[in-house]
Amino acid sequence: MVTVTTAGDARSTRDWEAVAMAREAIEEVPNVPTIHEVRAALSVIPGSLSSAVTADRGDY
Repeated sequence: MVTVTTAGDARSTRDWEAVAMAREAIEEVPNVPTIHEVRAALSVIPGSLSSAVTADRGDY
């Protein structure tokens, strides 16, 4: 028989570590773009972002 006495967190420890690392990295950036600036920058890429990356790097 197994008894669970506490509910586990749905997010893994790795998720929390990734979020902490991202927050630290953002603190070091002098000018963090807004979501609108990111969308505007991505909107000029024709096709999909995946196609743009493949075209830039080539197929592996």
